[in-house]
Amino acid sequence: MEIVSVMNMTFGNALNQCIKNVCICRKSKLEEIITAQVPAEITENIIPKMTSLNDNTKEILLATCKKLKYHNQFLKINLQTGEATQYIPTSEDMCATDWCTVGSFVYEDIIKLFGNK
Repeated sequence: MEIVSVMNMTFGNALNQCIKNVCICRKSKLEEIITAQVPAEITENIIPKMTSLNDNTKEILLATCKKLKYHNQFLKINLQTGEATQYIPTSEDMCATDWCTVGSFVYEDIIKLFGNK
């Protein structure tokens, strides 16, 4: 399914698109995309193999709840560095009207700026 670029959205409209599994970004910050993580339940047989958790945390999880559930999380991914972190919107983000979906038009702009490095 091809995602159409929708431009100049409010934060609320952009967030609704993100919840529907469409990447969003601000036109003024093309180096950062925002995405909703897909909800997942990590079972006790996967926890020991996770590279994103330290050993102490794995031990605690395995000794207690024996699972890890991801839900309602948003990631900000920097396309220059590949770094991903929790996304917490700023007041500037919430008031901005330059939000867009990362559809074909915006995707082409992003690839021109950050692709093939």
